[in-house]
Amino acid sequence: MVDQGQLPASPTAGRLDSREAASEPVSPKDAGATQRQKIGSDNGDQPVVQHESQKAWKSATMTVLDAAQDRVEQVRKAVEGLELREKDKIAAMLAERRRQELREAAAEERRQREARRRAEEELKRMQAAELKARREEAEQAKRDAGAALKAATAQFHRATQAEFDTKEKNEAHKQMNDACQAVGNAVSKCHINCKMKFSVLMVCEKRLKMRETRPQQEAFVDEVHEALEKEWSVVNEAREELQRWAKQGETIRAQLEHVQMMMTTENSRGNVARRLKGSTSLPSLAQRASEAPSTQDLLGKSRELVEMAKMVTYGSNEAIERTTQECEAASAAVTACFSRRKAETDTLRKSLDQQRKSAKATLLDAERRISLLKMRMRKISESPRSREQTQEQLQAAEALLEDLKGQKLLLEADYRLKTSSFNVDKSCLTLTKVRAGTHASKLEPVTLTTVQSSPELSKTA
Repeated sequence: MVDQGQLPASPTAGRLDSREAASEPVSPKDAGATQRQKIGSDNGDQPVVQHESQKAWKSATMTVLDAAQDRVEQVRKAVEGLELREKDKIAAMLAERRRQELREAAAEERRQREARRRAEEELKRMQAAELKARREEAEQAKRDAGAALKAATAQFHRATQAEFDTKEKNEAHKQMNDACQAVGNAVSKCHINCKMKFSVLMVCEKRLKMRETRPQQEAFVDEVHEALEKEWSVVNEAREELQRWAKQGETIRAQLEHVQMMMTTENSRGNVARRLKGSTSLPSLAQRASEAPSTQDLLGKSRELVEMAKMVTYGSNEAIERTTQECEAASAAVTACFSRRKAETDTLRKSLDQQRKSAKATLLDAERRISLLKMRMRKISESPRSREQTQEQLQAAEALLEDLKGQKLLLEADYRLKTSSFNVDKSCLTLTKVRAGTHASKLEPVTLTTVQSSPELSKTA
């Protein structure tokens, strides 16, 4: 409360008085009582002095109100800053927790996949051992049965050999024809499956080459790359195995045809040998004709070749079925890995996009609010100390704003990288055999220029 007849000389003085009044607030009752006491102590016939005291009382009250409003605004801003900092801390904690959960899920998936792989390998080993034992038992049984049959019927064959030669030859011809047909079918199946697996191999190589076009930050060895390399190895080994079976079948088929030709021309060779036996002009031809294999030798050779043809037929069919299952399993694993990788990249890409948009909106809102605060500072007069503090707070806010801009640029760059990687994996997942160019030469090796993680793959190619 100012004395009678004295008013604030300037707005600054009024604000200084308002701060003092804010530090020592005076209620309206006390102000009125003080005013009435001063009026009562002076002459009761002085209305001018009473008017001036009322103005001072009103000015003090307004000063208190202004100070209270300023304090309320400062407290609100401080609380908003604390809330914003707390939200940022919570978001960082949630992001870290999410990263930990993703790493734990990936580790668990790797452990489960390794366990499944070991179980499959053990099952395959046991099946292979059981199949080998059964095959050996079957072969031994066939050999034992053949030996027993030969021992039991040796005398009978010697006695009735002339009678049954023709029948045996016909039967041998029939068996060899059937064996040639079966081996030819098996060889054709092997060649067809080789061609089919070549298209799968081209798709695998095309996917590897397409994944080399990913950005350098995204071109790391992941489960998709490992699955593709495994598929390439499985398909290539399957093709090599089928080619070996096909080559073996063609060799046996050629031998069967040669034995058939020898058995068909046996009578002609016998006639020629008898004619050349007493000849002295062509002794070499007579010797060669006499050295030709006998009928029994040819029949034995034909039986042996028929058994080998059966083994090749059975082995090639089993190899076709087994390699087809292995290739399908490898392809399914690649598809599953691609799906998981695509979903994971898509989730990260969407999160980055959402965070990018949120950062952009926050930047626009913060810039607008800081601009409004600067405009208000120009209109509001305050002490140099208060103005300096306000300037420091504005500079800190602008520094945080610049840091947010940098984070926004990083988010946009990471979003572009994730989008590029997502598009590459999506193209690989939808790649077909026709688009992969299965007509290309199979002699072209796949070159891993971006990720040199499989030297064995390059050696095999």
